[in-house]
Amino acid sequence: MTIALKILDYSFNEKGTIENVLNPLVSEQINGGYTFKFDTIYDATTKNLMGNVVEVDGDYFQVFRISRNLSRHYTVNCEHVSYRLNNAYNSELTEFEDTARGMIESMLAPLGDWFTIGTIAETEIKYYKAGENDSIRKRIIDVANLFGLEIIWHKFTISLVAKRGNNLGMSTNVEFKVGENLIDIREEYDLTVVDENEGYPIPSYEVDIVDLAHLEGYENLVGAKIGDDVHVYANVLDLDFYSRIIYIEYDPFQKANVHVNIGRVPRDITDYLKEDEEKEELDELNRYLESFKIGDVECLELASDETEQALKFLKGEIDKIEPLSTHSTDKQLTGILAKLKPSWTHLKLTLIHSKSDGNGNYTTTAEELTAAQLQTKVPLKNNDYVTLVVSFYDWSYLADSPVRAEDSIFVAIGLKVESDIPFIPYLDELKVGENDCLSLEGLDTETGATLEVDGKVNGIRIKVKKEYKSNITAIIDDVTYNSDKFNADGLLVIDGEYPKKATGTIKISIVDGDTTHTYLVTVKNTAIPENDYLSEFRLGDLDVLSLGDVSVPKQSIIDYINDQNIAVKPTIKHLTGKALFDVFANLKEDFNGYYLTMLDTYLYRGNLYTDWYEEEDALGLDNWGYVPYNEGGYAGITIVVTSIPFIDLIDNTALVDSTIIEAYGVDIEFVEIDGLITIKCKDENGVVITIKEHKFTKPTTNPAYIYAPKIDGYEFIGEYYDDYYEIVLTADNPKAEVEFVYKKTGAQPKKGYSLEFATAMLAYEIIFEFENEDGYDEIESIVTSITSIDAVTNIDLVATPYRDETTLKARGIRVLASGDVSSYPNAMVSAQVVCYNEVT
Repeated sequence: MTIALKILDYSFNEKGTIENVLNPLVSEQINGGYTFKFDTIYDATTKNLMGNVVEVDGDYFQVFRISRNLSRHYTVNCEHVSYRLNNAYNSELTEFEDTARGMIESMLAPLGDWFTIGTIAETEIKYYKAGENDSIRKRIIDVANLFGLEIIWHKFTISLVAKRGNNLGMSTNVEFKVGENLIDIREEYDLTVVDENEGYPIPSYEVDIVDLAHLEGYENLVGAKIGDDVHVYANVLDLDFYSRIIYIEYDPFQKANVHVNIGRVPRDITDYLKEDEEKEELDELNRYLESFKIGDVECLELASDETEQALKFLKGEIDKIEPLSTHSTDKQLTGILAKLKPSWTHLKLTLIHSKSDGNGNYTTTAEELTAAQLQTKVPLKNNDYVTLVVSFYDWSYLADSPVRAEDSIFVAIGLKVESDIPFIPYLDELKVGENDCLSLEGLDTETGATLEVDGKVNGIRIKVKKEYKSNITAIIDDVTYNSDKFNADGLLVIDGEYPKKATGTIKISIVDGDTTHTYLVTVKNTAIPENDYLSEFRLGDLDVLSLGDVSVPKQSIIDYINDQNIAVKPTIKHLTGKALFDVFANLKEDFNGYYLTMLDTYLYRGNLYTDWYEEEDALGLDNWGYVPYNEGGYAGITIVVTSIPFIDLIDNTALVDSTIIEAYGVDIEFVEIDGLITIKCKDENGVVITIKEHKFTKPTTNPAYIYAPKIDGYEFIGEYYDDYYEIVLTADNPKAEVEFVYKKTGAQPKKGYSLEFATAMLAYEIIFEFENEDGYDEIESIVTSITSIDAVTNIDLVATPYRDETTLKARGIRVLASGDVSSYPNAMVSAQVVCYNEVT
């Protein structure tokens, strides 16, 4: 049989075929890796492999590693094209509250039509928070695990199904038997995982089979696929058990020989398939569970046996499970935690939750616990019924085949949780951060309820009962959210930190007939000290008022008004690892007749200068830009409160003492970072031509535009890349790497040299800007010297290039002086700089 692989380029244009394909192997794990590898002999076609795609078994795999030896033998490793999502990130979007499809659509949106979404089996809305540095592929796997789904990667289509494989359970036609299709089975023990009841290690199994379905004359048999339920029988080893294929390796061309992993199962797995033995042990309620907690309440000793009720509920004979045991609480409990013992982790957990509406009516849901913990509130109103079911099969499978329930449900334990929590008839949820406001006293009174938080919290959630969704209005501070802002389930989610000021208010109005019901909560941030005049002072997401006493002495403001060559420098310092956007300040309502002025202190050529900007009543410079935005990563922002316009004080300094009310400010400085942008230049075959590095000691303010550099004998082609990247370095993300692709050319770039001269008075820091405002590609040498009428000793000068953060062009040099500079007031520093630009 001739085996040939089709080679495709990055855009899936055919580039050739490899005829000598040896040892081909596809490997896939459920919600895990999906790879292909093969061996081949070096020839002219093999050179086209690196960076390209091969088509295998109707799917696409990207070549990522090739190794070879002296015998011209190549081993080629490939990853499924979905691995391209490992290089796709979106650090700005990390929180999702949506269906599985909605979450994945949001993740893929920045990529355009690169990937498409196929079948998604789940429509429930859940919450998911991703890490800022998590790739999109990892996030998709997280979403699948969150919803209990399994991913099918096929070319550029992503599907999430309830269960991969034949889903036939114990009646499966897929059987692995010695003497028929089972070639070998390996039983492996992990000595770190021990059955707590029996005391022996728990084995896992690797199985080699002949898949008869792929042989001539056996086409009517069911083939072994990933996710299949299988029955393994090997009498030589006394093995007889049922499980699933969780990992598979196979030859995509000759599919008869298959290697599979079928999970970790105890040697005595058939024990829990025997009806008599199970019924004898049902009274041991904690046999399978290591923990069952509602909030901070351990429920294993409190819960009652509700197995019979669970069977009736599954068969539709009752509409809820009402446990016999009761636990009373004076608070709402957060979270349901259930954990199986290590020897039973292959079993399934289902939560049956009956939620009261406060009027004796219940809504019951059955949710499979794919994660260890479910974030929910118990009770939601007055009392809830919580039942935990342990079964061999998924609840959804049992719901479709209730005849299997009695053999599969091992135990169900439940607890009635009751309390006297106040009942709010129109709202299902009102949360500020993780704080539940529905239980606050006075929520529905004229003065409202008060919630104190120690610092800002993340987000607000308001959920109205669906029947009143069209009748609700929410006012958060001074922003109104009408009913059209609530989704179809009656939910409004406001992202971001809250409260913005020291105090925030949330007012909700719901119309029911002729009556309007109002709920009011005042949120107080106890971490923000009370300020006499300002209700708000922010630099981007930095709440300046929360830093403590940020007052600026009035005398420094008076000195500045009398002599504007004097810089105003606040006393409170704040270090930041990123640029802050925009300056906001507001007066309290009692002082709306006063005036606000912003003093902006900045560093220029080693000296501090202050400019002023005035606004009446409120300051909101939402287009102000970055802070710090200047050299050295420094900014001093001061807000001055005056009783007359600031410009009148400049013109009439006699009024200064009586009209300056108060001043508040903060010094902003960048932290030092080990910043590095690495530029890799490669040829069309992926071979690195050169690597350039640009180092940064401060975060970037504006994005750095990294353009493709000029390289002797090469030309940038940009077939799959733009000709530049926008890079922002922060303390959290101090490093970045970009790549450009080139082809060889006859043109030879040359260096166009220029000489720049400059002089300045000696200072601790001196910035020399070049006469050529466009800057230079590189600086070849810098020579500095000091001249003075007096002899200068113990002064050292260190000069480094000063680069434009957006273009990385050298725009000048920065000279730092050490020693007692103030002792030489007449000294001058001279600099001679040899620079060049590359020209063709």
